[in-house]
Amino acid sequence: MRAGQAEEKNARARLLIAAEQPGDIGLRMVALDPGVVEVVTVVQNQEELLACAGRFHVDVVLIELELPPLGGIHAGRMLLAIRPAIKVMVVADGQRGDVARKVMEAGLHGCLRPPVGFQTLTSALGCVLDGLAVFPHDIAGAAVGARSQEEREAAQRAQRLTVREREVLGLLVEGLRSDDIAARLFLSRHTVRTHLHNLFGKLKVHSRPEAIGFAMRYELGDISGVGRDTGK
Repeated sequence: MRAGQAEEKNARARLLIAAEQPGDIGLRMVALDPGVVEVVTVVQNQEELLACAGRFHVDVVLIELELPPLGGIHAGRMLLAIRPAIKVMVVADGQRGDVARKVMEAGLHGCLRPPVGFQTLTSALGCVLDGLAVFPHDIAGAAVGARSQEEREAAQRAQRLTVREREVLGLLVEGLRSDDIAARLFLSRHTVRTHLHNLFGKLKVHSRPEAIGFAMRYELGDISGVGRDTGK
């Protein structure tokens, strides 16, 4: 890197924010110092994120955990596949140590909690641009392999799903209705309803939105081969 480029990186980071509801991450853009952080744009889903990251020069992406349609970790992984030089941090609420581990496994660069204050943001930007990872101290252990009790229980539920039930769940996450799922998998509507009833029971959820939320939270919708006719 030339000296001028290094000075520019130190002086100002070009930030892209990806959040369906930007206010949810608690970042007050009006309080940002334009000499330190330039917000290039704000997007609300994965499609917009990938399009804008390819169109604009971006140093860092700040992405909410629940970014539609498949979640922020999945979107971050897709982004790094096409723009590997970008640094990606996920904004996740609560004490979710499983998120920290999944962020690391996906090759992302950190995790922040909302509300993201200006000092927190600038410190985090400096760290990731220097090649470091950023995690809240109390969940940092999970980033190096510890599994939360919540994640262990969710994994046990998910393991009970059949291949076909996982396919149905993956298509549900994609936004398909029962008729569309039936056509994609060459099944009857009655069979699709049966699979939905069974997977709801195994995951201990009571509705399609709850099933989708479970799949996004534990990345069950990111299944290789979803939608193919396995004959099972």
